[in-house]
Amino acid sequence: MPVGGGDANPYRRPRGRTGVEGFGAGGGANGLTASRRAVDSLIMTVMKSRIVSSEPVYAGAICRVRKVGLETADGEVVPRDLVEMDDAVVVVPVLDDGAVVLIRNERFAVGEELWEFPAGKLDSPAESPEACAARELAEETGYAAGRLEPLGGFYSCPGLLTEYLHVFLASDLRPGRQALEAHEHIQPVRVELNRLRGMIAAGELHDAKSIAAYALWQLKGGG
Repeated sequence: MPVGGGDANPYRRPRGRTGVEGFGAGGGANGLTASRRAVDSLIMTVMKSRIVSSEPVYAGAICRVRKVGLETADGEVVPRDLVEMDDAVVVVPVLDDGAVVLIRNERFAVGEELWEFPAGKLDSPAESPEACAARELAEETGYAAGRLEPLGGFYSCPGLLTEYLHVFLASDLRPGRQALEAHEHIQPVRVELNRLRGMIAAGELHDAKSIAAYALWQLKGGG
């Protein structure tokens, strides 16, 4: 769809709750999206466990950590760590000649400069995934997308995190200038499609969200 057009809310994600009254409201610098606070009754009927206690441990700029008690189907309560994070986006930018735009991004947690697709978190609960995708693409690569198409989405680490990533295909790209934050060191790189496949197969590109985004693109007829 053209940027800014179409259904006002075309981004569907699974919805659930933690089982603790009030849990999931607010948090972090920007709070959580409304979709995370919603309750999907079908999912809850399938769940055989529920959170019966929740203790705040840490509140940071992009996440909150809680120690929770999870009551299992047999009545036992087991301790679990829960990290609550805002939704995010991953963008697959495709140039007119079929090549893609990757970024080289320093990731301190793993001590590496990784190959990735552009990505980032929603700035606020009011920012739509599509708007976030357009913004992150422009900031990290300098490209403006004439067209953004939702490809689907996924939970990044559902055994621990609440984060859900929305994936977009970006095309009709127009070059521009990056708008990086002072601490960011990101280099956009044009990569041929065959080269991208080889990088994933060889493990040279080993960023999970980028591999998952590529898989969704391929399943939708791209790649």
